[in-house]
Amino acid sequence: MLRKFAILSVTLITLAGLSFAADDDETPTGKIMEQIQNKTNALRKATRTKADFAKSTKVITTDTEAVVKLAKEAREIKEPAEKEKKPLAAYQKLMDDMIKSAEDLSKLANKSGSTQIQAKEAFTAYTKTCAACHEVFKKDE
Repeated sequence: MLRKFAILSVTLITLAGLSFAADDDETPTGKIMEQIQNKTNALRKATRTKADFAKSTKVITTDTEAVVKLAKEAREIKEPAEKEKKPLAAYQKLMDDMIKSAEDLSKLANKSGSTQIQAKEAFTAYTKTCAACHEVFKKDE
């Protein structure tokens, strides 16, 4: 009986390892967007409450700067537009909107007297730019 559980465990671990290895075949855009998602999660946490916002101004600044840098890299990749058979200009426009909204969030966080509510609204505007791009270029996922 113990042998059956050992064989089952080894099989499941092997399958998990194979599926993890399959994830390494991501596209360049996918790798960049994964990094942007991590920064977006940090921004979400930094803007969710007044206390979080008060102690996270520097985090917001560094994370939005990273998002802008990554988005500018992703903007130049043609693969999303080619995959969806859409013009590259449409993809680049959506990326430009995302870059602008991230910069707006950064400016707001660094502005004296800005509130958590304003930051939350700016973050919501930023996430809407993400959703707008996903509606066009990431429909199937």
